[in-house]
Amino acid sequence: MSAPTLDTSCSRCPRGGFVCWGRPGAARGIPMKCPFCSHSETQVVETRISEDGDSIRRRRQCASCEKRFTTYERPDVNFPAIVKKDGRRIEYERAKLLASMKLALRKRPSAPSR
Repeated sequence: MSAPTLDTSCSRCPRGGFVCWGRPGAARGIPMKCPFCSHSETQVVETRISEDGDSIRRRRQCASCEKRFTTYERPDVNFPAIVKKDGRRIEYERAKLLASMKLALRKRPSAPSR
């Protein structure tokens, strides 16, 4: 029997990964540490998806002290920031972008399918 491996892929997440709640550095790929002894090698014992499908619950076991702990993970979704001519960054708004595209293409022969 092989040891369970940490699977961070998710078909529902646009960026293809999960980030643990309240764990600084998770988005940067820093490995999970044991909360009891701070050992960096942990093993995933059990993985369950929540009923609503928006988070993953993982039971982990430390390779050093063999204590178990639970992590809750959710998709980390970040939309791009729009950079204005003066250097300001504003939040992405789909409706505003569509309105701008319609304005730019109003006299062009194009289909409104996209």
